[in-house]
Amino acid sequence: MRNKRHSTQKTTVHVYGSRYAEDKKLANAAYRQLGTGQDINFPREGQYAHSHGIPITGDWEEIERFVWQFVCIADILEEGHRNKYQFIVHHFDGFEVGQIAPLFYQAFKIANITLPAEYHAYIESISTAKGLPSLYDINVYDSLDERAAVREFLGKTQDDIYRELEENLDCDCSFMESFYYLGPKAFAYYITAWEQLFAHYQANPDNDTECDLAESALFLLSQRNIMNPEDETPEGFAARLRLLEQCEQHYKTAADYYDQRTLNKALKKCSSIREELLKHTR
Repeated sequence: MRNKRHSTQKTTVHVYGSRYAEDKKLANAAYRQLGTGQDINFPREGQYAHSHGIPITGDWEEIERFVWQFVCIADILEEGHRNKYQFIVHHFDGFEVGQIAPLFYQAFKIANITLPAEYHAYIESISTAKGLPSLYDINVYDSLDERAAVREFLGKTQDDIYRELEENLDCDCSFMESFYYLGPKAFAYYITAWEQLFAHYQANPDNDTECDLAESALFLLSQRNIMNPEDETPEGFAARLRLLEQCEQHYKTAADYYDQRTLNKALKKCSSIREELLKHTR
């Protein structure tokens, strides 16, 4: 049963974009306090009775960092005895909704943050207008990894992801890792970028790049086998099988490019992934 008495005692904290230098110090101090387990005191002075100013005077990267710090504060304060605040976010003056709403992508599923209605409408519109996966298609279980995937994929088309995949193929970066954690519908949509990139290099041979692609694709497929495989959509399973076939075809046609040990290891991995995939498609 929900503790109604506890919920009615929550203090409302109004969150706004601030151009005051003092708020930058307060924002950094509040973030540093998170690790101490101490309560964070939100000042009464300012525009509202209780307030938290997110600094907006720096460059775009700094604004994004301060928004992220605030979301971390709210998320952690939602737990246990520290769950006594409800944060009401107000739109930042001087900015378009389309500039600020995506910065709060991690906040949409945090119960003690209330975002402006226009932020919700904007996030929905950028997905539905283009027929793209929604915030909730990408972030199903609200894990930290899925929240990171939202940042990488929300509002992007298959062509956008194709270009980013091509640019980051040999990088161990958050973009590549986020593929592992996409919700089933989003994964089924975006995995086509891998298929398209394979098709491109099979038509325009580049052994080094195609080897990187095959290695990364196998790792992606093995990770998806580990993470909630039973939740995958039929389209997602079919796409994974097609991508696996492209990997197998690569290792057969480029056999001379590998030493026998490496080739055997790759083909054995392909067989293992196929066996695991077929378990969930029977």
